[in-house]
Amino acid sequence: MKLFNYEYIKLIYVAHPFGGLAENLEDAEFIVSMLSEVFDAVFWAPWIPMCKYWKNESTSLDRGLLLDKHAVKMSTEIWVCHNPLSARMTVEENVATIQGVHCEYFKNKIDLIQLCENPDSDRARHIKRRLRDAIPYCITARERKLQDENQALKDQIELIERNTNRVATGY
Repeated sequence: MKLFNYEYIKLIYVAHPFGGLAENLEDAEFIVSMLSEVFDAVFWAPWIPMCKYWKNESTSLDRGLLLDKHAVKMSTEIWVCHNPLSARMTVEENVATIQGVHCEYFKNKIDLIQLCENPDSDRARHIKRRLRDAIPYCITARERKLQDENQALKDQIELIERNTNRVATGY
């Protein structure tokens, strides 16, 4: 059974405030579930089980943030839900910016829920178009730029070879 009409789907990290509140974890789980139902992408928030089950101490928080930073680096996008950002979300956003990972911003959970409930809105259609143009999640922006530059060099070599053949053959 083919679920999508394209080869690759994006891996999207969902950043949402926690602040030690169980309600925020429930909201984040609900949002990840809704997004996965509406948009053709893998939405993930690996910080949710860590916040649920780890002790709320500095060593756990530091380890969790380190893992979150790596998760953001692996993602093709990060969707940030909340304004203003928490200190940890700001770190995640900074990692994404440095890595060339696209950041999509939402004011709050209501903004995200409305997006899911209105899949034909302009913003939802724009996002769906961007998701259709997905590249493999393992290709970073830097790698993509190198691939583009490599292809441009190959195209130039091919053009030079064609021109050389024309001169040599007189055509």
